Amino acid sequence: MSLEIEVQGSKIGSNPGGKCLISGLGNPFQAYLKFCPRGSRFPSNIYLNAKNQPVYEAVTNELFKLFGLKVPVYYVLTRPDMFRFITQKKSEIGENHRRYFVSKLILEKSWPTHPACREQMDEQSIYRDLLRVEDVEGKADNFIFLDSPEGRKLFYIDLGCSLGIRAKEGIVLVKGNVLGDLEKSKLKELRKKISGYSVRTDGGERLLNIGWLIDTLGELNIPVMTSSPH
Repeated sequence: MSLEIEVQGSKIGSNPGGKCLISGLGNPFQAYLKFCPRGSRFPSNIYLNAKNQPVYEAVTNELFKLFGLKVPVYYVLTRPDMFRFITQKKSEIGENHRRYFVSKLILEKSWPTHPACREQMDEQSIYRDLLRVEDVEGKADNFIFLDSPEGRKLFYIDLGCSLGIRAKEGIVLVKGNVLGDLEKSKLKELRKKISGYSVRTDGGERLLNIGWLIDTLGELNIPVMTSSPH
């Protein structure tokens, strides 16, 4: 069966995207697709590409998982020309943008004002601060809190503004200081300093060294959706 993405809804939030039904990868599932087609003028020592924004968001999702936090099932969709897009309305989805960020929708009812949600949001603020995550706290569209027999769980469903990179109105911006080129001596000094710090995962099961986290970035397994997810 060929892969099909049926666009079913308009964008939520400021970035281009919309709700979709994805078929051809086992059981059909509802998802949200989004992307950022444009970028601001980045500093010359910052090697960023606006079309790679879905990858940057995927990195934050993977780091959240390492910290023991919860995110939806997600993929970075590449080679959109290999998919059949179906839409009954005007949409930018399917116009052969280079990459999309795809997250499986959580359909259960969210309880954003639940006292336990506030408690978990406060407890997990250290991880959001460490990765410079913005636009989550107080933004009910960007998280889901489930209160079910399986437990009370906080899911982060939009991490598009993180790591000093902001995705707004379809434009990727760099906010504040983001490390670019550093002299080897300064880089070695910085690496030694941050390796003296560790962070305990949510729930306290593991202790992660910050230096190790940085070294791990290039080895993260990002789920990719092409002709089949892998």
